[in-house]
Amino acid sequence: MDNTDDTHFEENIKKKSIENVVEMIRGMIDAGVLSPGDQLAPERELAIQLGVSRAAVRDAIRALELMGEVETRIGVGGGTFICNITFNHALNTVFSLFRRTNQMLSDVVEVRLILETRSAALAAERRTERDLNSIDSALHNMADDIIAGSIGIRPDHAFHLAIAKASGNEFLYGLSQLVEDMIVQTRKQTLSRRGVPSEALEDHEKIAQAIRCGDAPLAENLMREHLLKAYKISKES
Repeated sequence: MDNTDDTHFEENIKKKSIENVVEMIRGMIDAGVLSPGDQLAPERELAIQLGVSRAAVRDAIRALELMGEVETRIGVGGGTFICNITFNHALNTVFSLFRRTNQMLSDVVEVRLILETRSAALAAERRTERDLNSIDSALHNMADDIIAGSIGIRPDHAFHLAIAKASGNEFLYGLSQLVEDMIVQTRKQTLSRRGVPSEALEDHEKIAQAIRCGDAPLAENLMREHLLKAYKISKES
């Protein structure tokens, strides 16, 4: 085994040790041993308690801090405290992990097919006048963008989020925001193809009409066709 292999082996051991400490601290939170607002034991004491090195504890706390699960306060009354994990914290954590693991585009497409087709169906059943106005506003803005020679990326983004909002399910809406943020670059590549913005706008208008008419099955099917078409174009790009 050469020096490079030795280095990789040591790095993997260190990474695994840090991950183990992170999971042990999370386990204490899940078990109710630690609650939001509680202070973690000092580094030395926590290392003894968990049976790991102080360096592993230190790096694990940094990782948890980056993910918004703990916060370190300096000065009198300072220390490391468990955060009150909000929905946005959870979404941001998932987002950061997704980017680091470099998942395939097809994974995102599968998630979109689950979330957005269902969102469209629910929107057809639950939409309010305010929701319809938001959807129409996104359509009008996309049309204006295309006429002006742009590709309509922001209104396209707004259209899909307006439908998720119209589903009346805040959790579904939050997940849709997360996924929409993940596909910004892919959407830009897709809409940059000649003729695609106008075709996407036409798809959007049909989906919006189905939602407006309260036809849930049609809205769901049209959204599915639209997403699969966008996926095919993105693969070709």
